Amino acid sequence: MGNRVTNKNGGHKSLNDPYKVTREQAILMTFACGFSNIVFTFTWVTKTTGKPFWIAVFIGVLANIPLGLWIFYLGKHFQGATVFDILENSLGSFICKIVSIFYIILNITIGVCMLNLFAGTVKLYFLQHTPLWVTILILVLMCTLFVKSGMQNFARLIELLIVLCVLNYFTGFALSFTREFKIEHITPVFDTSLPKFAEGMLFTVGSVADGLLFLMVMVGAVPDSHRHYRWVVKGFTYWAFVLSFAILLMAGDVSTEVLSRIGQAGIAVSRVFYMGGYIRGLEVLLLITYQCIAVVRTVMVLYSCWISSQKLISIKNPWILLVLISLMTYSAAVWLNSFNTAYFLAVFLGYYIVLPSVIFILLLVSLSVVIKNRKNGCALK
Repeated sequence: MGNRVTNKNGGHKSLNDPYKVTREQAILMTFACGFSNIVFTFTWVTKTTGKPFWIAVFIGVLANIPLGLWIFYLGKHFQGATVFDILENSLGSFICKIVSIFYIILNITIGVCMLNLFAGTVKLYFLQHTPLWVTILILVLMCTLFVKSGMQNFARLIELLIVLCVLNYFTGFALSFTREFKIEHITPVFDTSLPKFAEGMLFTVGSVADGLLFLMVMVGAVPDSHRHYRWVVKGFTYWAFVLSFAILLMAGDVSTEVLSRIGQAGIAVSRVFYMGGYIRGLEVLLLITYQCIAVVRTVMVLYSCWISSQKLISIKNPWILLVLISLMTYSAAVWLNSFNTAYFLAVFLGYYIVLPSVIFILLLVSLSVVIKNRKNGCALK
């Protein structure tokens, strides 16, 4: 049996803990972990890979499943604990604080990219005279309130936003089957080399892996996480199908060559759709989709940073830490203040930073579990 992490009052966390998520919430939040910068930067995969880019994205998302299972398996040894609880309990607070600082910086950087990508899209297509800092401020304030409401409440919010996001997207693209979709835009499917296909797939793995950072703290709210590995498999599998099908529709509407040159692909492509001579502006539906994605990702970033920051500073009112993290995220996003810079920063993170960081943290935590178990005189099962 695994160790249990005690709460501040010395008691054990129980399965009736108010922060325990349900099966459906865990699956959908794993699904939402894919709401990363890849929803903007998949066009880089298109440029790199060519027509089979949607297959590379599909495989790249699925490739994150083993890492998600790894995180859930760690819960076997420290039930009710986040990755940082395990690290602190096994290797001490000093190493935990160092890792937490790096983790917070990485999460904030990812959040800054998403905020600028979304705000830049809104400014380009809808609010041309509104400064980016206004859109970013509204989004950060809203997400801070959601995080303050607690895991259980924003888990319900994520459930709602996912349904809204998917319905709006496919409603907006429903007309493309009869009006714009052309099979010649996506055939022949395999028109690229194996190295280019592999590059696009690996980039997708790294870009989607930032959702694993949230799983590292969410695992503490999953009862007996090691018994529920199917939740991770289902969440990432659903996202792989939805994302790959969504971008396949875009490619069929405008061709992969055009798609590879568009940063805000979803909204840009949707502007060509209309019903008769009267109903236009269906890109508003896609704006709602992108807004749902931006809210979910920002909530996950703020929550992840807030939970890990409590390993750095112990204060009576933890909400002060949440406010500080929100201010740091907002300030960094306003300082960047550029869609293009955020896009290429997200590409850089997807290529070189996120996946190695996730693997390093998981290796370190796994090593700490081995050391802890040896000190307790028990073998790791």
